[in-house]
Amino acid sequence: MWVEAESSKVGEVLLPTDLWRAMKAAGGVELDVTAEERASYLLRTYRHFVEEPDTLKGLVLRLRHRLGERVVTGWVEAIDAGRWVEFVADVLAKHYDPAYRHSRERDFARVRESLAVDSLDDDGIRRVAEVLCGLVPALPAA
Repeated sequence: MWVEAESSKVGEVLLPTDLWRAMKAAGGVELDVTAEERASYLLRTYRHFVEEPDTLKGLVLRLRHRLGERVVTGWVEAIDAGRWVEFVADVLAKHYDPAYRHSRERDFARVRESLAVDSLDDDGIRRVAEVLCGLVPALPAA
């Protein structure tokens, strides 16, 4: 089974303790994807934020206490100007990636390899899935 490195709480759902421990103990594979490709993927996947920018701005404004007025004001300006790739890449660099890196170092230190991913379109994701499946040892026949 492959799972994304999440915290013990996903949204409002608390993972079962045994699952959380197993996730932390398992070896992992880190996907290495460019910021531009990640931004493009996120904009496709979370299109509703592009279509409802006021909702997104409300969420972004809640980060002022963590990141400061200047950073958040820059993000709001990028949203208002429709500079979506710039906005997402900056959020990844200044907020998401540092938090994720801290969590990974604390909870998922057993990364066994890194996999370069050139595309997160459907074909690229399919190729990643095939590589990941190839990393799992075959189960013996019953």
